[in-house]
Amino acid sequence: MGANEMGLWVGLTNAEHYSIERDRRSRGLLCRDLLSCADSSEVVARLMRLDHRYNAFNLLTIDADGAHLVEYADGRATARHLETGCHIVTNRAIDDTVSEPKVKRAIELLGAAGLWDLPTGSPAPESLVSTLALILGDHGHSGDDALCLHGERYGTRSAAVWRIGSPGTGGSIELSYADGAPCSTPFVEVQ
Repeated sequence: MGANEMGLWVGLTNAEHYSIERDRRSRGLLCRDLLSCADSSEVVARLMRLDHRYNAFNLLTIDADGAHLVEYADGRATARHLETGCHIVTNRAIDDTVSEPKVKRAIELLGAAGLWDLPTGSPAPESLVSTLALILGDHGHSGDDALCLHGERYGTRSAAVWRIGSPGTGGSIELSYADGAPCSTPFVEVQ
């Protein structure tokens, strides 16, 4: 994930349930390449006509004009504009509370913090980063719903909170980053 000086943010996850072909171009390089775009519309247009094959991914792009989700698998991309509000993008379907217990847990925690249904246009609370840091560091109830994982094969290595301003704020982008598990690593503002 990353942002550019034009107020564009791009984040990419792998997509589950698809085979991995090692000879395909890196999705991380694609994300980096897309940061040369001027806005989300250009990102979507480029993804609809990719000239390389990639392993499956979900890509979220946000700018002052809105958010778009692009799902890519088997050489085909589909795009949709996302309604204003909270969404959770993982390696499965967006906002999937049925097959993804951690999405359900995240929605519960965001709701308890008053963030899930925050009215459109409401200013972000001053405590936004610390509230989201606590949520990202949550170990859940059953392990399957943990947002912060500690496992032998894989686990949460870092976390980020991005604040993307509205057009009235000049589309400013701020990043707070934890270089380690968010349950025990402080978030630091990145310039």
